Amino acid sequence: MIKFKNIYKNVAFNIKNSVFSILLIIILAGCTENFDKYDKFANTYYQVLIAREIYEDSLVQATEVKKILQKNGYNEQQFAEETMRIFTEDQKVLTMIVDSLRKKVIRDTDSLQKQKMKDLIKKAADSTANAQNERK
Repeated sequence: MIKFKNIYKNVAFNIKNSVFSILLIIILAGCTENFDKYDKFANTYYQVLIAREIYEDSLVQATEVKKILQKNGYNEQQFAEETMRIFTEDQKVLTMIVDSLRKKVIRDTDSLQKQKMKDLIKKAADSTANAQNERK
């Protein structure tokens, strides 16, 4: 015997899940649109942070930063104005962008340093092997 109470509960549960899923999709789509407008800024800022980490010479840093800004459609003043615009629109968004990018830069530069060390160790091992082969 079919119990209509159980069928009703299942249908009601599925409808609630569907409505919840649709609302979640709408909310996430709205959030994505809000952050998409900051993608250009965030990508540029990430590249600037990487350049500042990689290049020790401040003159080289400045040159590289200018190149990065130009490549991304900014000059120094425009980038500063964009930063201030985001700051005045929503300080939390700018803080989130800056914090997440700094963490990403730390992770990425750490992996770059590890790769450099591996390359140096391999190069030293190759040099040692070559020197031993030449002696033979």
